[in-house]
Amino acid sequence: MAFSPIQTNFTAGELSPTLTGRPDLQWYYNGARSLQNMISLPHGPAERRPGTHFVAPAKYHDRRCALIDFEFSTIQTYIIEIGDAYLRFYRDKGQILDGNDDPYEIAAPWSESALFDEDGRMLLDYTQSYDVLFLAHGDHQPRELRRMGHSDWELVTFEFEDGPWLTENADDDKTLSPSGTTGTITITAAGHQPFAATDVGRLVRLRHSGEWGWCRITSFTSATEVEASVEGDLNGTGATAAWRLGAYSDTTGWPQAVMIRDGRLYFGGAREYPNWYDASQVGGYNTFAPGDNDDDAFRRDINSEKVTAIRWLSSAREIFAGTLGGEARIGGDSPNAIITPSNVSSTVSTRRGCARVRPIQVDDVILFVQRQGRKLNELVYSFESDAYRTADMTRRAPHLVRRGIRAIAWQPEPWSILWTVTADDRLRSFTYVRAEEVTAWAPHSLGGEEAYDARVEDVASQPGKSQDELWMVTRRTIDGQTRRYIEVMDSFRDEDTPAIDQVYLDCALDYDGAPTDTLSGLEHLEGCEVAIVTDGANHPKRTVENGQIQLDYEASKVRVGLDYRSIVRPMSLEAAAREGTAQGKTKRVWKCTVRLERSLGMKIGRSLDSLDEVPFRRVEDAMDAPVPLMSGDIEVTFPGDYDSDADIWVVQDLPLPLMVVCLMPRLEGEP
Repeated sequence: MAFSPIQTNFTAGELSPTLTGRPDLQWYYNGARSLQNMISLPHGPAERRPGTHFVAPAKYHDRRCALIDFEFSTIQTYIIEIGDAYLRFYRDKGQILDGNDDPYEIAAPWSESALFDEDGRMLLDYTQSYDVLFLAHGDHQPRELRRMGHSDWELVTFEFEDGPWLTENADDDKTLSPSGTTGTITITAAGHQPFAATDVGRLVRLRHSGEWGWCRITSFTSATEVEASVEGDLNGTGATAAWRLGAYSDTTGWPQAVMIRDGRLYFGGAREYPNWYDASQVGGYNTFAPGDNDDDAFRRDINSEKVTAIRWLSSAREIFAGTLGGEARIGGDSPNAIITPSNVSSTVSTRRGCARVRPIQVDDVILFVQRQGRKLNELVYSFESDAYRTADMTRRAPHLVRRGIRAIAWQPEPWSILWTVTADDRLRSFTYVRAEEVTAWAPHSLGGEEAYDARVEDVASQPGKSQDELWMVTRRTIDGQTRRYIEVMDSFRDEDTPAIDQVYLDCALDYDGAPTDTLSGLEHLEGCEVAIVTDGANHPKRTVENGQIQLDYEASKVRVGLDYRSIVRPMSLEAAAREGTAQGKTKRVWKCTVRLERSLGMKIGRSLDSLDEVPFRRVEDAMDAPVPLMSGDIEVTFPGDYDSDADIWVVQDLPLPLMVVCLMPRLEGEP
C-alpha cells in the first residue's frame, strides 16, 4: 500500500522525543524531531540560521562577561560589554576605540562574582530613558550610565532625593537630634541605636514644627551618632521622635529591579524589604518625596500572604512585578486608570514564580522565565475571563531547556525570534507569533562545538539598519586556551541578497579587496581547521598557522570561519493505513520530493550515516562560475529496505544556504 503524506510547514518547531506518539494533534504534522541550526519561519519554511561575525575578543578570556543593549534612537544603538569592573562599547558591528586605537573602556563597580549568580545569570537589571541607562544591583547603589557622545560615556552613582523612606518612627522614647539645620551636622540618637557603619550614604528624614527636612549620612561615629549633610533644610535642632530612615543603604540592601513607566522610575526587591517597590515623582526620576498629590512618589508592598521577593519589574498592558512566588499586577482600580499615591494596589494575579532573568515585553504579552528556570511562560490578559493567565511556552520542547534558561533576547525583525541561552551554554531560538499560533523552538550549535567546545554565554539584541542584530558572548578552546569573543549574527537573507553574500560560517572574518591567495588577521582562530568560501564557491579547508591561511587560488571576496551542520528531520511519518495508523508498521520511504527556496547544497537520507549528496550544478551552468541558487522541487530516490521508522534526514554541512519549504515523501507498506 502506498502513502503520500506532505509536511507543509515547520511552525511547531522541534518537538520533544516524548511527543512522537501524538499524531492525534495537529502540531505533530507541523513539527520535527530535529531542527538543528534551522529557524522556523512564521509563514512555514525552515531556514538555516545565519553565521556569526567575529567582532573582538572579550577583555578577559578567563572571566565571564555579559551584554546590554542601549538604544538612544533607531539609528544610534549600542551593545555594551560588561565584565569584571569595566564597560566596553560596540556599534555598527564593530568595537568603539579610543584615540590610541585601543578599546574604549570605562570603570565599573561590579566584580565578576557580583555580576553573576551560581547559575551564570546576570544580576544587573536596567532600564533606559533617552541617553541614560539606569542600572540596579541588590548589593550596590544604583548607577546611571550616561552617553555624551559616541566615545564619551560616564557611569555615576544614582542619588536618591528625599526618599524612599521606611515607616515613620512610632516610639516617642526613640528620638534623633540634629546639631544644625543646614550644612554638615551631627545627628545624635537617644533611646535607641539606629546607626551602623554601613549607613554611610543613607538618608534620614526629620520633622520639626510640622515640617520635614532631610539629610544624607556622610560618616559613621557610633551606633548613636553620625555626621550628615543637610540636603532639604531642617526646621529645628531639638530632639524629635518624628523621623524616618532611608529605605535603601548598604545596611538594608539596594533595589535589584528597575523600570520606567508613565514618567516614573520604579525600584524594588531590596534585600531587607524584598516585596516592596518604590515609584518616583512623575518627571523626577531621582525624587522620592512622599505626598498626596497625583504626581508624588509612593512606596508599597506586594499584597501577598507571605513575603515574596521581587525579581523584576515590567509592563505591557499594565505594570507587573515578577516575584519568587508569583506575578503581581501593580495598577489602579481599573486597567486604564492612572496610577497615583491614592489609586494604586498590587495583587498577585498568577502564581508561576519568576527566576531572576529580565523578562521580554512582546506587544501586550510578557515572556518570563519561571522560578526553577526550566520554563518560559507568557503572561497575557484574557478578555474572556477578565483576568491574567500564564501559559508554558516550553511544553512541546522541554528537552531543549531542561538545564535551565540563563538569558533571553528578543529579535523582532525580521522573524519575531526570542533567543535563549541555557545554563549549559547552549543557544536556542523560539519563533513566537502569538496571533498566528506560531511557537517553534530549535537548537543551535556554534561552529566548532565538537572540535573546540564552542559555547554561548550571553545574548543581546539591538536594532540594525535593515534587521535587528543578535550579539553574543561566545567561549571556545582555541589553540589549547579558553577564549571568549564578542560575535554578531549575520542578517537573515532576503530576495535582494546576492548569492555571493550568502555564507554560513561562525566566528568568521571577511576579506573584500584585490585578488589574493594569502589571508592574515586570523589569530582568533589560531590552530583551527577553518572552512572557506571564495567568490561564492566552497574552498577546501585550511588550518590557521601564525594567523594566516594560503588559498589554492586568488580570490577577491573571501569568508573564513568555523562551519556548522544544519538538520531537518521530520516527525515519524504518519498516513492512513489499512489498519489505522502507520505508526509502528513496517514500511519504507522510496522517494522524497523536497521543495527548496534559494538554496545551494543538500544531503538527504535515512540516517546520518547514509546520506546522499544532491547535485545542484546543471548542465547549462557555467563551470567557471559559482552554482546559482535553486528554488523548486528536488526529487530523490531512497535506497534501502523496509523498517518501522521510515526516517528522513535533510542535512546541510557546507557553508551555503538552505530553506526547506515542504517535504513530500512517498512510502510503501510492507508487501
